[in-house]
Amino acid sequence: MPLNRWREVCGVLGLDGEETLRQFLLLGHVEFDRVRRRVVAAPPVLAQLTGLGGTWALFGARTPRIESAIKTYVASSSLTLEHVPPSPEAPTAWHLNGPDAAMRELCDVVGVALRREPGLGLASTLPSFRPDTVSEPCDPPSMTRGERYDLKHRRWVESVVDDRPGLWRMRRWGRQLTYVRGGGIWRRVPIDEYGMFVAYPGMAVVYYDVEHELVVTQQDRPLPPLLQRALAMASAELPGFCRFRTVNASREATPEIGIAWPAIPPELARAVAEKIGQTKLVAVSVQPKDSDK
Repeated sequence: MPLNRWREVCGVLGLDGEETLRQFLLLGHVEFDRVRRRVVAAPPVLAQLTGLGGTWALFGARTPRIESAIKTYVASSSLTLEHVPPSPEAPTAWHLNGPDAAMRELCDVVGVALRREPGLGLASTLPSFRPDTVSEPCDPPSMTRGERYDLKHRRWVESVVDDRPGLWRMRRWGRQLTYVRGGGIWRRVPIDEYGMFVAYPGMAVVYYDVEHELVVTQQDRPLPPLLQRALAMASAELPGFCRFRTVNASREATPEIGIAWPAIPPELARAVAEKIGQTKLVAVSVQPKDSDK
């Protein structure tokens, strides 16, 4: 479906086209062809959720034929089917529970692929982070102004483009371009989210709450898209805002605002951190939602 058509359909349904696309991408239901600017349904996959034990979820295209076939099979089997809406704008999550053998038979009957722990599987198959795997030497376009990331204050600042090291972004041909200056050379970063980790290798951006099995990330330092998908597919749930403190912070310290990814086992949290060059997880404590302190 062309992107413009996607936006039209979302508008008719009263949805925000960009936010809905972001959520569909996170949950692995669609892919986006940036070159042709088309939204494409992902192949249907029944996957065991990394963070929810024996629960399975259906990702990708969910056609009327697939829906009817699953309901028919479940009605005469030991499986149970539950519809769980992750958010008002995201599609209903289809959770199935039952013996592994029944799940395999269901996939054979319906014609969908079977995957175990898709979040951990996706994170594990991604290449290890190195600046030369996610960027390439390339001078920026001839421009006099851009934005440079102020690491100390964690904000973007408009600036004349010069040879100061750090993370830069500029707009050209209607697109945002990300560059890193370091070691006397410029590097172009095609996937914008990797720019932060190329410019500041080893930066800690993946936090973990052991008690609640939550990965916490920072809004201004987002993970690369496929690592975000790995976290979302661990539970088939979308992330939400939270307040957190590092475990060694004083109780008087002002909590930070972060993004919490639910039901993430420690092995997946470590795998995601390693893929951006972070050697260890930072332990945090997430405040309950009804806490104002």
